[in-house]
Amino acid sequence: MDMNESTIKSAIIDQWLDLPEYLRRTDKDAAGFVLRLMVSNPDLTKISSPQPFKVIKGWLCEHLPEQQQAGYQ
Repeated sequence: MDMNESTIKSAIIDQWLDLPEYLRRTDKDAAGFVLRLMVSNPDLTKISSPQPFKVIKGWLCEHLPEQQQAGYQ
């Protein structure tokens, strides 16, 4: 299945937000999620960026609690 980056981003964020809140509180939680995703579903992490890990982690960190967002940026 060929998906554009917008569709991929939506799918990844949906999976992230489906996790219980206690599993998505920090940037380390986001990093672990991206690493697991890259292993379990590598096609979903094929985006146009030369640094997909960093880009996808950034997408997820936009959905962290506010106090964690400030620390990430």
